[in-house]
Amino acid sequence: MPSATRRDLLALACGLSAAGALWRWGTPESGGGAASPPPVSTPDASSSGASGAGPDGTGVPARLVIPAIQLDEPVAALGLNSEGQMVPPANTVQWYTGSVAPGRPGICVIAGHVTYSGPDVFHRLPSLRVGDLVAVTARTGEVTQFAVTRTRQVDKQELTSDPSVWGDTDERVLALITCDPDSPVREGHLAGNFVAWASPVSHR
Repeated sequence: MPSATRRDLLALACGLSAAGALWRWGTPESGGGAASPPPVSTPDASSSGASGAGPDGTGVPARLVIPAIQLDEPVAALGLNSEGQMVPPANTVQWYTGSVAPGRPGICVIAGHVTYSGPDVFHRLPSLRVGDLVAVTARTGEVTQFAVTRTRQVDKQELTSDPSVWGDTDERVLALITCDPDSPVREGHLAGNFVAWASPVSHR
């Protein structure tokens, strides 16, 4: 993945409304109203394609299942918005199309909100533990199962250049990203991210 993408992405961090911040924390930031995602610059155009998927869409994820947190959701294949931000819609699990397909060499990035105007698709993600299983089903019906290898709370700015999320590797890595519900709220957004990394254990 181009280095510009590593610097420019994570407006996921975090597209949280002030109402959502109030739901989680009970004390909104001053000013109220809906907060827009923090702006980031636009990455290179070369980052907009699904680099790890086949030309016929082979490998593109369609469903994410994590039994440990009772998650079973469809996956939307989405890139960046017009402002160069990765901002999943509410109630949507997003596979970032500038990353590799699940189970392919490289880092597959899947993201979602922990809260928006209430609990969102990844609201239980921060409770993941090492060893928890994650199944990703492709549009073609292939299922790749991963096991969580580590989790970490990461500062938003640090994450935008974290090579363990945006770097190049020959390993097959799944990175699940959401906002960190235990981080402070700044300007209507949670200031940190929670990331769970996982490695494949089976493919069928």
